[in-house]
Amino acid sequence: YVDVVTRIYRKALDQKMTQEEIEKSVEELKKVFNRQFSSGFYLGKPMQDGFSTTENNDATEIKIYIGKVINYYSNVEVASIVLTEELKIGDEILVIGKTTGMERKIIDSMQIDNKEVTQASKGEEVGIMIPKIRRNDEVYVVRQKTS
Repeated sequence: YVDVVTRIYRKALDQKMTQEEIEKSVEELKKVFNRQFSSGFYLGKPMQDGFSTTENNDATEIKIYIGKVINYYSNVEVASIVLTEELKIGDEILVIGKTTGMERKIIDSMQIDNKEVTQASKGEEVGIMIPKIRRNDEVYVVRQKTS
């Protein structure tokens, strides 16, 4: 949330954004935790319809914890991850760590015991090529939120 919001706000403060850039940024903001959007006090004191009516989260994407990086081989940029949930080719993952920050990746290949696989199950250790992450980082799969 903080990464996405500060990156988009920084861009908006630093340059004049086109309408297309604004729309793209709003769509990106909708993906992370939010309670709807308003103009806040930017346009003066908000009226009743200027306040959020969402009680919890109105994000269009959710993240589901699926495991932890147990080893990272920086020379080949491969993470070894023990899964707590299923993972398959085409899934988008989000890796979060104190030093790493956030890294997103769509899974295009993975291995178990040095053999290419198309999916891995809970409890399995899977190898995935991904740059810049670290041991003990948490791994999440990103899914579209359903109503």
